[in-house]
Amino acid sequence: MRFVFVVLMFVNVGSAICSPLIEIYSKMSPEFDESDWHIHDPSRIIKLGDFEYLAATGKAQENGYDCGLELWKREDKEEDWYPSICLLQEKPAWIYSEMPNQDGAYWAPDFAPNGDIVYSVSAGFEETGSCVGILRRSDKNWTDIGRPITCAFDPHEKQEVEAIDPSIFEAFDGRNFLVTGGGLVHISEFDFNSYETVSGEWYEPDHDSWFEIARGPGDLDDPDWVEAAYVYPFDGFYYLFVNWGACCRGVESTYNIRVGRSSSPTGPYFDKDGVDMMEGGGSLLVEGFENKIGPGHAGLRMDEEKKYFLSFHYYDAEFDGKPWVGELEIMWKEGWPALMIPD
Repeated sequence: MRFVFVVLMFVNVGSAICSPLIEIYSKMSPEFDESDWHIHDPSRIIKLGDFEYLAATGKAQENGYDCGLELWKREDKEEDWYPSICLLQEKPAWIYSEMPNQDGAYWAPDFAPNGDIVYSVSAGFEETGSCVGILRRSDKNWTDIGRPITCAFDPHEKQEVEAIDPSIFEAFDGRNFLVTGGGLVHISEFDFNSYETVSGEWYEPDHDSWFEIARGPGDLDDPDWVEAAYVYPFDGFYYLFVNWGACCRGVESTYNIRVGRSSSPTGPYFDKDGVDMMEGGGSLLVEGFENKIGPGHAGLRMDEEKKYFLSFHYYDAEFDGKPWVGELEIMWKEGWPALMIPD
């Protein structure tokens, strides 16, 4: 019944929030045609009615493009992705307040378990500050709740911490958790009744309701970068997928996906060798292969045949580094995900 309700909502989205994405592309100058289409920072893939959907980062706000977040659709995994609708053409008022110079493109959305969409807002590569927002699903559309869930404005004295690449997952006991972070992945229990973390507080080091669960591969004095955190509960464990390396450099990108697991949603998370992900741990799941450079932004799903698939962002070496979405089937071996990569 929950999925039937979501489908009705999706079909009847409000025009004040959602516009056909293809119309936005057609009004750009020069026109943004099919050869230009690309998808960056894809969400997990979900099935709604007759189609599969993903949400993705909005593009640079130029040449007439004015979309905050994008939704794409396809009939099934054998078909190509096609532009669906645009979300957040109008910037929510709280973003003007927290980051007045933010240009209107938002990052790395993901679908929450109840069909809401969580996303990140960055002040930009040249400025400090980032926040997590959420679009609440109602009878007719998705509506921004009017405030951030959490923000990061230089919260940590020793390293950079960003509130980016958010996702929400449901634990085995029914509680929900928000996981986010660039530079330092952090997690807190989330309440869908109040649309806040359970404490109602933004992340701070040593806060008793926030848990730090992953750093980059360097030492504590220079931990390197980590982002794109995503947690998937499976068979008694919570699997934490993160990205090491650099994105957004086309074929020069060095993104790769790492994984660890924990018996608790708040960690600690350990890799296959028993190394804590707060101490440089992270087992390699996938790095560049074939034409797929810099895979990142993991999302997992089980299809109707009960097969598991990993979706991921990559840069296509055959198309000048254009960002797109790939999928690989997952086999679970000795309690760990293993990907079926073509020879």
